Amino acid sequence: MRYGPDEHPTLVITLAVAVTLVVSIGFIAAGEWLHGSHDHSHEGHASMASHEDSSHAKHAAMAANLDRTAIVSPGTEPLDPPALESTNSVSMASQLDGKWSLLFFGFTSCPHVCPTTLNTLARVAAVPGGDLADGSAQVLFVSVDPETDTRDRIATYLGKFDPDFIGYTGSMEDIQAFSDQVGAAFSVTEEGIDHSTSVFVIDPTGRPAGVLLRPSDDQRLLQDFEIVQHAAQEQHGQPAIAAHHAGSHH
Repeated sequence: MRYGPDEHPTLVITLAVAVTLVVSIGFIAAGEWLHGSHDHSHEGHASMASHEDSSHAKHAAMAANLDRTAIVSPGTEPLDPPALESTNSVSMASQLDGKWSLLFFGFTSCPHVCPTTLNTLARVAAVPGGDLADGSAQVLFVSVDPETDTRDRIATYLGKFDPDFIGYTGSMEDIQAFSDQVGAAFSVTEEGIDHSTSVFVIDPTGRPAGVLLRPSDDQRLLQDFEIVQHAAQEQHGQPAIAAHHAGSHH
């Protein structure tokens, strides 16, 4: 019996097998593609989640830094202040000895930052039983405008906030050298004077102990001051504590 090309049994079977193989390969390829896409989708989600976690961590760190109001940085060496002129005729070196000091750099014609900070310090000084009230701590003001701020002018200015605040002036070179020791930045230009808004904590041995940032809240300043004190005492041990108590009897 003769068959046409399309009717031969062997050819039909061969074609059927070929079609089946092509379809099967197609399904397998499609399955692999879908599986691969699914895996890549998971990888993409994991990558996005990891990126989001990293972003959240960075934002949290930034928020923590913005909320930070104190830096604890106990120094190892006492300051070596130059011979500045004071409102109480006591040298800076002698004044720093035996008391905790809250040191602020500013100038008497400062319109906003200085009055705000000094008012905050005055309120803290009025807290009964506090270190400033009992005399174991003190507020020291250093003018960064020595051409204008004479000793008498500074004394009159500080008297408006608290008569116990002590002021200093001197040559620009000496003030710059002392501010560099402390870590307080300021600049004098034709447009005016820019200066640090922070209060610098000095321990009773004359060593830097920390920095109080943006000191405009009484309670926060008190809490931060105590944190810096305790950290300095732990760093240096009993001598700093002994000096602190000795200073309270002055």
